Amino acid sequence: MTEPAWDCSWTAEIFLRSGKIQLMGFYSGTQPHHRLLDLGHRDSTWLVRAQHKTLENDRETDFPRYIYRAEIYKFQFWRPIRLAGS
Repeated sequence: MTEPAWDCSWTAEIFLRSGKIQLMGFYSGTQPHHRLLDLGHRDSTWLVRAQHKTLENDRETDFPRYIYRAEIYKFQFWRPIRLAGS
């Protein structure tokens, strides 16, 4: 079975003074976790792509789809390529 495509995608530039991003609401078991990601470059502009999709139960016909539902997010960061003299 192939994975469903992303429902929504957004790409833009962001400036990060600290070079760090804090993820909130990441769950492991029953406890929420907050994770700090260090991108390794302070005072830098980054390109970011955020993608989202919703997965629902589509395998059990006698089980309501909305009972099993997962919201999936994917974030990708990369440094823009700057040309000499720009």
